[in-house]
Amino acid sequence: MCLIFSGTNLYAANVRDLQIDVSADLALEVQHYQADSNRLLIWLPSERGLSPHTASIANAIADIGIDVWMVDLHGSYLLPPGRYSLNQFSPGDILKLIEEAELQKYQQVYFASASRGAELALKSIYLYSRLNPDNELLKGSILFYPNLFKPVTTMGQSAEFTEASANSHLPIYLMQAEYSTKFHFTESTRRRLESGGSRVFTHLLANVEAGFISRPIDDLSAEGIAARKRLPGIMKSAVRLMSNLQQSELRPTGKLTEQHPVQPIKTSNFQPYSGDKKPPMLKLKNLQGETVDLADFKGRVVIVNFWASWCKPCVDEIPSLSRLNRLYNANDFAILTVNTGESSQRVKKFIEPFDINFAILLDENGKAVRDWRVYAFPSNFLIDKNGVIRYGYRGALEWDSKEVLEIIETLL
Repeated sequence: MCLIFSGTNLYAANVRDLQIDVSADLALEVQHYQADSNRLLIWLPSERGLSPHTASIANAIADIGIDVWMVDLHGSYLLPPGRYSLNQFSPGDILKLIEEAELQKYQQVYFASASRGAELALKSIYLYSRLNPDNELLKGSILFYPNLFKPVTTMGQSAEFTEASANSHLPIYLMQAEYSTKFHFTESTRRRLESGGSRVFTHLLANVEAGFISRPIDDLSAEGIAARKRLPGIMKSAVRLMSNLQQSELRPTGKLTEQHPVQPIKTSNFQPYSGDKKPPMLKLKNLQGETVDLADFKGRVVIVNFWASWCKPCVDEIPSLSRLNRLYNANDFAILTVNTGESSQRVKKFIEPFDINFAILLDENGKAVRDWRVYAFPSNFLIDKNGVIRYGYRGALEWDSKEVLEIIETLL
């Protein structure tokens, strides 16, 4: 295995670029934030790739005594970031990083990753542990708002956890940002991880956006900025906590790797709904404190739209939702948008610049999200006059486009 050092990084003098050979035609590109420590944090990217904004976090972690390897998998494989991009990366290649860490005499190795990167970290840990059952080099992982669900191809289906999520036996420090689509599934995620033997420590970050580790400062709230500043110290404490724990016995499943899930076909308009066509109960308060019940809208075509202010596609579609609502008589048509996990004060302040003419309901504890099996924002349900869900769409729409209007008008 060959390591090549080159130049310095813009962020600090103690950063070097590494290339760790995996095969004759593949080398993993790594930024090494040096602390001259015997502890190493291997930071794998999320499906969105490495963010330059994470560099300051890595540098601060090195400053307090932990080496960090930031692994640019997308650049190494010459693949663009994207929702299912991590399916292209082999856990066997990640093993080369662990083997190199051992050659460099690190005594403790931890993984860190976010969103779907968590699955790749868990797969790699499981594979290494199967092949090296008596080796205690790996100590645990720090997972940010992990997405450990299999892709949901049909709206209304309950999402299943991936195999890798039940294969972990090492400690896990789980950090969940409140403004995240997966926040309301924290408890089920914790139970799933523990089913493999892991000790799971859950750290909830109130009023913090998912992506606070990777987004530009200008895109973060004051709470998100503060959380990012505190993060190196939190991670050091998490490493110290996990280093003192005895790992559980690995529970082999007979699988070293998994078949990569098929990427769902992306559409750009409502699709016929194939889940349970009877809508779950939806009875929530609006911004004025009044209770709104979906059952009272029978006889009207209704759009139920799940959204959040921190979701950029959700925000982008607000103007077209208002335009759509002006096109139809209120006796025949209604839009019920369900804001999830945010207080009425936060939502009221957020909507001030917008011309909004539709109802906003508040699902502050995420119960409606769980009842309606919403795993991504925005999620949209089109219900006919008989109260039957006829169409669904996961993603933002141009609501007054010709294609959308044609579908709505078939139900009026």
